Amino acid sequence: MQKPQLAILSVKGYDTPGAISTLEALDARQILTLQNGLGNEEALITAFGPARVLSGAITTSVEPQSENEIAITKMGGIGLATTDGKADLTPWLAAFSAASFPTRAYSDYHALKWSKALLNMLGNGTAAILDLPVSTIYADKRLIALEVRAAREALAVMDKRRITAVNLPRYPAATLATALRFYHHLCSTQAPACCWRRAWRQRSVAAARYARRTQT
Repeated sequence: MQKPQLAILSVKGYDTPGAISTLEALDARQILTLQNGLGNEEALITAFGPARVLSGAITTSVEPQSENEIAITKMGGIGLATTDGKADLTPWLAAFSAASFPTRAYSDYHALKWSKALLNMLGNGTAAILDLPVSTIYADKRLIALEVRAAREALAVMDKRRITAVNLPRYPAATLATALRFYHHLCSTQAPACCWRRAWRQRSVAAARYARRTQT
């Protein structure tokens, strides 16, 4: 049996160790992780080596319609990066583009995955932990302050590791990081709820403008 050219891993991060034996049996030439979160690339590199592991981030949102069907609810795109700085991404950039996914290559997989993590943090983590809708989170100044602190902590870690945020397909994470830094300074002189609402509005406007510029 001919081994596959590419295996795509999209399980939750806590299931990555259990998926390694399946990937070993599959024996694909390359493995692409489209998982959210951090550390999945490193786990796969330990098991398979950097030459076989590709990093990716997907910003397209989907919903299941049936057991065998999904529907796209918000079109984003796919970002790809090597983990060894040498692998050829050309076939996969072409394949995903042919499937109508706006696709882009990135030079640093750390920047790619940390930028996606920064986007995923906003509203999602707090809403999931407290079982509240995002609209409720941003109507409560205490929770707004918590969101600000979490985003600032992520940016501080990125700074420490010299990781620069990058704009993802149709989602301007780098623009968001700049806005967060600017509004951190603004928040030192204004009420947190006020400045964070302004930051969120600015982020939404920037995201909309960026999406219009990158539509194909």
